Amino acid sequence: MKIALAYNEVLPPHRYGGVERVVMNLAKYYQELGHEVFILAAPNSNLQNFEHGFFPTQWSGDDISHLLPSDIDLIHFHQPPKEKPLRPHLITIHGNAQPGEAFFPNTNFVSRSHAQNHNAKYFVLQGIDVEKHPFVEKKSDYYIFMAKAKWRVKNLKTCLDFCRDLNVPMKVMGGTGTNRNGIEYLGLLGDHEGRLEILANARGLLYPTNWDEPCALAPLEAMACGTPVIGSYNGSMPEEVLPGTGFLAHTYEEFCAAHAKISTIDSKSCRAITEKHFSARRQAEDYIKLISLILEKGELDQSPCYNFKKSSVNYLYKHTFLNNLTYAIRGKI
Repeated sequence: MKIALAYNEVLPPHRYGGVERVVMNLAKYYQELGHEVFILAAPNSNLQNFEHGFFPTQWSGDDISHLLPSDIDLIHFHQPPKEKPLRPHLITIHGNAQPGEAFFPNTNFVSRSHAQNHNAKYFVLQGIDVEKHPFVEKKSDYYIFMAKAKWRVKNLKTCLDFCRDLNVPMKVMGGTGTNRNGIEYLGLLGDHEGRLEILANARGLLYPTNWDEPCALAPLEAMACGTPVIGSYNGSMPEEVLPGTGFLAHTYEEFCAAHAKISTIDSKSCRAITEKHFSARRQAEDYIKLISLILEKGELDQSPCYNFKKSSVNYLYKHTFLNNLTYAIRGKI
């Protein structure tokens, strides 16, 4: 079949890029699985190896059928259009809905918990191009934080407390700050700037996310490098951090206790588990099954909408007086 991948961002990403990487991996593996690919992306994208087109400069979410070749079998969106597409389609949601928000039936989510939080039945777990991630068996002594540091739910604060209390070094990718007490801020790095090598040599990835994580790529990338993960139980984390790849914690005390166990994780096993469950090829195969179902039935039997429970997030943080006061006032950290 011929599949159009539609995402109104510059492709491929110049630096990190989360959804952008997913789209490019799907393009690669859709082709390897024997399908034709057309990519519709933002202007200034560099897609010479693919048949492609561009979104209008001011796209408002309206129908894009006129921008695509006539022989497209299905449009695979990676952001929700405002109008229901006129042609066969699948819409992948990568973020979380707002209260009252609803989606078209042919919508999928990126983990089981993500689907449940949106009253949906269909999901495809994220995958990564494992072969592009260098494997390092013998690790250094530092931990890594790799997320948008300014986004409070990514919980850099708790990672800093972890490192201070245990007297261990950490490198922060995704934020800036003052380097001190073993904490080094690296900013936002691309692969060509050594991002994956730094991740591969780390003792572990700290990922105590404090929100309903849809399906984070950073833990998968770490595990592909043989680097174990210490995280929270929120959102998709139990679906990602499988036995043999790291540890999850309900409390700050459990989070810190994982430091003493991190050396028990076998790096080779961590890599092998990631190859088996989270490869981009497996992801593409799962999408082809879902696309085939849509082409057979027309519409998926679901009505996706905001369906979050108020108690869905268990906040992981160090219980200091200030942190407890902040939580009491704001309801979050």
